Amino acid sequence: MFHTTNPASELSVFDLLKLRKQKASYLLLDVRESDELLISNFPNSLHIPMHQIPAKWQDLPRNQQIIVFCHYGTRSRIVVEFLKQQGLENVFNLSEGIDAWARDIEPEMERY
Repeated sequence: MFHTTNPASELSVFDLLKLRKQKASYLLLDVRESDELLISNFPNSLHIPMHQIPAKWQDLPRNQQIIVFCHYGTRSRIVVEFLKQQGLENVFNLSEGIDAWARDIEPEMERY
């Protein structure tokens, strides 16, 4: 389980990098729109656009940590709050989204 002192269940891109290096088990949930995937994305992430989450959230695994991300972290924060209201506990928002990843971790990734 991820440990965070942030009550909003936020993870930084540096936290995600550490998890990747540790080969931790988690699901990356991309809630951006399909056209955004053409610009930048994380390999092996699950794409469910934000507007489809209310209809598809029950398909998400309950036995795995889920890191939700979008472009800047705003939509994903809303999705995390929704998922927690539905009873999912191990759900985290990637603070500042994929933009922060491209800015701070993987500068060769295209930004928009």
